[in-house]
Amino acid sequence: MRSLYLKIFLWFWGAMVLIVVAMFWVTYQVEGPGGASRPRAARMAFRAIRDMQGLAEVISSRGIEAARPLLLRHQRGGHPRLFVVNASGRDVLGRALPPWIRGMEGAPAASTRRITLVTESVAAPSGRRYRMIALIGAGDPGVAPERRAPPAATSNSSSARALKSAGRIFRGSAETQWLRLGVAILVSGIVCFLLARYLTGPLAQLRGATRGLSEGDLAARAGASVSARRDEIGALGRDFDAMAERVEGLVTSQQRLLRDVSHELRSPLSRLQVALGLARKRGVPEVMPDLERIELETERLNELIGQILTLTRLERELAAEQSVSVELADIVRDVVDDANYEARASQRKVELDATVDGRVQCRPRLLHSAIENVVRNAVRYTAEGTVVKVSMKSRDGRITTCVRDQGPGVPEAALGHLFEPFYRVDDARGREGGGYGIGLAITERTVRRHQGSVRARNHHQGGLLVELELPLASASR
Repeated sequence: MRSLYLKIFLWFWGAMVLIVVAMFWVTYQVEGPGGASRPRAARMAFRAIRDMQGLAEVISSRGIEAARPLLLRHQRGGHPRLFVVNASGRDVLGRALPPWIRGMEGAPAASTRRITLVTESVAAPSGRRYRMIALIGAGDPGVAPERRAPPAATSNSSSARALKSAGRIFRGSAETQWLRLGVAILVSGIVCFLLARYLTGPLAQLRGATRGLSEGDLAARAGASVSARRDEIGALGRDFDAMAERVEGLVTSQQRLLRDVSHELRSPLSRLQVALGLARKRGVPEVMPDLERIELETERLNELIGQILTLTRLERELAAEQSVSVELADIVRDVVDDANYEARASQRKVELDATVDGRVQCRPRLLHSAIENVVRNAVRYTAEGTVVKVSMKSRDGRITTCVRDQGPGVPEAALGHLFEPFYRVDDARGREGGGYGIGLAITERTVRRHQGSVRARNHHQGGLLVELELPLASASR
């Protein structure tokens, strides 16, 4: 069956059929031949026999007068209808007997289609005999039972009986109606549960694969159990797998190209540095400024190539390095101490305002590098004589490291691009400061692979605020 629409239609149609069949079955099992509830009829019969036994004991021991108050209480309560008839065929309370009962009060227990007649004889101490009669059922005792017509009386007798049986589904006692409702809810619940599981199971699996691909797991696939289906969900799974393979191929090719180009550039760059050293030895003083400029640009090019190699090597290192549980505050302190030592040479400072205790599951070396990139970037752009503030906070099972500089900030339109590779807000300022737009990209990828997130925003008091949020070790398991 290839159409998911047809599957949903047939599942719901089948559920409705099962509900109707279950209600018919419950009606047949619970309802008696006359439509009265069998459990209720059984309770009424038990109550009638119990009341008749009590009346018989009172009449036989103390007489009919002592039984009158008991009959009156039965008449006022919800008990089965009880009559006590004397030898002349009159009720002792003066109540009118249904005409159809006359002549049957001496008969044994008998049943009609809607009323059951139960009788019992008892003798009083005076010697007079009385007949006790109990009417059990939902019928009107004043209406004589209908006589059943012979099968040939009407050609539509079978259809009429079917319609009456179907109508009994919506009639009956409160107990029967609650039972029918419970069966309908149970059957529909089971069918809908199976349908929901059948539909959402592969969708949840496909969602997990999509999340894995978005987090950088290029090997994420929908799986054979989804792609093997022959409906719309299976087609979606196959399309997703094809897309994931294409994305993995493109990213792998891009990384290989960057790695190969970077390695190829390293060789002529090394030869250029050797030639530069020889030129310094042989050069005249007039060309020394030019040689120094060449040396500076060579060093910058060498640094850029190193960052490109780090970016392309990051995914492989994340998979290779062992993940351990470490105290994040220790890593932050090490980064702040190193950055502050280097910042003093440019009349700047880095201070750690506040720390919190919390362990994270991470690759320590890579996470240290990610935090260091943010702090170094803040030192580069903060104003001279100012302080880069580093603080930590913990909330809802996650720990956040905040780095704030005292620089000019970033235009709002550029905040969403800060963590893209090779992106610089101001190209001229980036070259002057020595940045190439790769450090923050490395930070974002490292933190994201640790199930964390990085955000940047302008602080209301000035400067740029970068927040690195990571899950605590207990919350990430």
